[in-house]
Amino acid sequence: MQQEDNGLLLVGTGYVRNRRISGSLKEQVGNLISLKLKATSETKKRISRMKESAGSALDSVTIKDATEVTLGSDTFNKLTLAMALSGKSVEIAAEAKTVTDEVVHIVKKGAWFDLKNQNIDPATVTVKNKDNAKVKGEHIEINETLGWIAVKAEAENVNDDEDTKVSYKTKEGGGLQIDASTENDYDFEFWLDGYNQASNKNFMLHIPSMVVAPNGEIDWLSNEFASAEFAGTAVLADGNTVPYFYKEFNA
Repeated sequence: MQQEDNGLLLVGTGYVRNRRISGSLKEQVGNLISLKLKATSETKKRISRMKESAGSALDSVTIKDATEVTLGSDTFNKLTLAMALSGKSVEIAAEAKTVTDEVVHIVKKGAWFDLKNQNIDPATVTVKNKDNAKVKGEHIEINETLGWIAVKAEAENVNDDEDTKVSYKTKEGGGLQIDASTENDYDFEFWLDGYNQASNKNFMLHIPSMVVAPNGEIDWLSNEFASAEFAGTAVLADGNTVPYFYKEFNA
């Protein structure tokens, strides 16, 4: 029997599995900065209105409510960033694309216009005018991240309201795309691989199902590290009769 007088000063690494995707694998959540489980209940009372005992409780029944879950993270990987944006993450292919003679209509010289891709390698960009003559490199401006191109006003062989042909490559390495606001919530199986610094004991926390959604906002331009919070409910799943399990190990 555990008799030690220990406090709780915990650290731990969190893992989740998406229960809504068949065959999904466990993923590490990242740096969890908070994890709260809140047991709630409601007490119903029958109050006496009789002369002899007015105001006293004749009956009192406590009804348990669902366990509320709140977790916070300051890691933004493809899992947690997608969760924070209520979306799905999609890998951007690592291979560089080669584009030849993409038509870009220059409505006005000096203004920005879209290419069909982003993450452009500016060293590979060449531009031809409507007569297939090369536009000088110093007369071209590229926003490589956004995939924008501008023909400067001093370009003599391009006029306003003319088509150009742009050839370029994207950079290698790929990346991440998140289609935001496509998910209402997430149903995760959750594990915490934990350590109690007060007792020097390892423990595990297992929540078979927690349905959570973003709870709060992200300041995209804060001068502090951003964090995200998710809140929801621990749900009975897989035949379990309790919403979560805690195990502590002596050795």
